[in-house]
Amino acid sequence: MEEMKIASPGTVFYYDMNQVEGINGSGADEIIVKPIREFIKYYKTEDKYLVLMNLSKEHDHVYNIDLTLKEENVTVVGKQDGEMAIIGNIGDSLREILVIAHELGEVTARDITERLDKKLNLTSTQLNKLNEMRLLKRYEVQLEEGGRQYVYRSLFY
Repeated sequence: MEEMKIASPGTVFYYDMNQVEGINGSGADEIIVKPIREFIKYYKTEDKYLVLMNLSKEHDHVYNIDLTLKEENVTVVGKQDGEMAIIGNIGDSLREILVIAHELGEVTARDITERLDKKLNLTSTQLNKLNEMRLLKRYEVQLEEGGRQYVYRSLFY
């Protein structure tokens, strides 16, 4: 945890679960929930993220981690067999937007609004929430016509 605290802002930590045969609730709490809670607490200044890689169906990683994360109201993204896994507590609307963002690599609120026929304010709020939850990175760009907008980037991009 100490190394996570001193890492540079913008760091994405990738946990390789390849050698983990089993993980119980206290293990998931210690290595996943606690760091994510810290990242969420300091998201405006620290800008850090956590991704789980090489999740195993054989060892039921997603199932076991999901139980703990739902209890703790935390969400993390990972990869299992090359596919994105969204693990933990997340609503259907946020899940739908997160999947689209990962499929496209980068999105703006306008991109999501056009795809899902939602109001721009709502989409912007939902993307911001996904960033606060540490599930999407965010950066700002200046628009040619003036003004600025946020671009949200997949943690796998």
